[in-house]
Amino acid sequence: MTSASPEPESQQQTELMPGPNPVAREAEWIGEHQTGVWRFLRYLGCSPSLAEDLTQETFLAALEKNLVDLGHRAASAWLRTTARNLFYMQLRTDHRNPVRCEGRKMESYWSESVAEDQGDRYHAALELCLQGLDGEHRQALAMRYGESASRTEMAQALHIGEAGVKALLRRLRAKLKHCIQSRLRLEAAE
Repeated sequence: MTSASPEPESQQQTELMPGPNPVAREAEWIGEHQTGVWRFLRYLGCSPSLAEDLTQETFLAALEKNLVDLGHRAASAWLRTTARNLFYMQLRTDHRNPVRCEGRKMESYWSESVAEDQGDRYHAALELCLQGLDGEHRQALAMRYGESASRTEMAQALHIGEAGVKALLRRLRAKLKHCIQSRLRLEAAE
């Protein structure tokens, strides 16, 4: 995921120069941060394909600014801010309004609770919480967040009204939030 292919002459010079290869260092740096940026974008509400695109754009911007030597924590914060701003720009382009106050709360939670391990603990807790749901609830979440089904489509498939779908999703989000937070607290206490 580097910005551009080096010119043949500069590539030869890089190979002849002693010391660490800057392209390898950039690739390693991207590898350290890529999962965290992608998960953060998904956490904000990006679709998987948009998160992939915005992750690439975020790293292109970082490489243009030569941020590879920035410390891990500062780089993570810069990457999250850039990714969030790119996401908001995409929402404006699509004529959708981002909920900025929630976005700030979400980013604050992410940076305090999730960023250190790029969301691995959060993701593992989510997986365990999802396994604890019954089949109909998993189906509702898969339809909404996996297939981007509308409430009308979900209501027909689940044999409930559209208001029932809305209430079901609200309850499931609250239940998952509580479950994830409980698991993370238990893990931190151990």
